[in-house]
Amino acid sequence: MNKLLPLVTIGLLVSVAIAQELPTPPPRRPTGPVPEVKPPGGRKVAEQLVQIRSTADVDRVHQGQKFHLAFIFDIEPDWHIYWKNSGASGGPTTIQVTAPPGYGVGKTLYPRPIAMKGEEGVTYGYEKQTVIFVEVTAPIEPLGGVAAFSAKINYMVCKDICMIGRPPLQMINVETASGRAPEGDGDSTVDPIISVFKSRLPKPLNDAAGAKTEFDGSTLTVRLPSQGKTTGEFFPLEVPGVTYGEAAVSVEGSVLQFKVPVTVNPNDAMGKKMVVAGDAGLGTSQSDPCYQFEIPLPAS
Repeated sequence: MNKLLPLVTIGLLVSVAIAQELPTPPPRRPTGPVPEVKPPGGRKVAEQLVQIRSTADVDRVHQGQKFHLAFIFDIEPDWHIYWKNSGASGGPTTIQVTAPPGYGVGKTLYPRPIAMKGEEGVTYGYEKQTVIFVEVTAPIEPLGGVAAFSAKINYMVCKDICMIGRPPLQMINVETASGRAPEGDGDSTVDPIISVFKSRLPKPLNDAAGAKTEFDGSTLTVRLPSQGKTTGEFFPLEVPGVTYGEAAVSVEGSVLQFKVPVTVNPNDAMGKKMVVAGDAGLGTSQSDPCYQFEIPLPAS
C-alpha cells in the first residue's frame, strides 16, 4: 500500500494540471424569447406606462412658416405625469428639440393641467392623455426634401410610486414645400387629438377683455371676466426666489378674482430673472378657458 501512495499522488497532480490547461466552456445562451425585464413585483417600467407619439401640426412646412411639433402622451389609467411646474412633489415633463440648420426652436407649450390634491400638497399634471407642443419656425430660404427633427423627453410618472421616464429619442420627419404657405393652410388631419389639445393651450391674458393683474409685493390679484363660471384654478409658474401660497377665488358680479399670497426673496433668485407668472383658469375642466400672464419684477 505504501508503494501505491506516490503513484496515486502523481496521478492526482497530472489530473489537476490537465484540468487547468483545458479552456473554460462558453456559457450557454438561452433559447427562445428573452424575458421582459420588469421592476420588482412585476410592475411595468415607466416607458410602458407612458406611450409617446410625435408628429407635426402641419402636413408640410413652407418657407418662414411657424408650426408646432406635437408630442402625444398616452398614460396608463390611474397614473399621471406632470406639468411644467409639478407643484408640491413630482418632476416636470421636459422636451428638448434638435432642429435642422436654419430652423428656429421656440417655447414648449403645455395645455391646461389638472390640480391633484394629495398628502404632500397640490400637484399639477395630466392623466390618460395629453399633447405638449414645441414652437418651430422654418427658414425663409427655399426648402426642399424632408426636415428631420429629434427630441429628448424626460418625465416622471406616478401613482403609488414614481418612476422617471427616459424614452428613446423621438424622430419627426416633416415634408417641406417651396414658397410661402397658402392662406388657410391649417392643422394636420393626421391625428384630430392635436386640435383638441391645442384648444386647451392658455391664451394671453390680454385676450380676455377687461382682464387685469396687480402685484403689490406680497399679494397677486388677477381679475377675469367670469364667462358664467363661479370658480377657477390658479397654476403658478415657480421661478427661483418666488413662491406662492394657496389662491383664494371669488366672484364679484361678472368678474372672477384670484388672490394669491406671494413671497419674493431676491437672495434666492440664483441670478435668474424674477417674475410673478402663471395660468389662471376659469372653471375646473381642462377644456375651460385658461389665460397666461407674466409680471416682471425689478432686480432689487
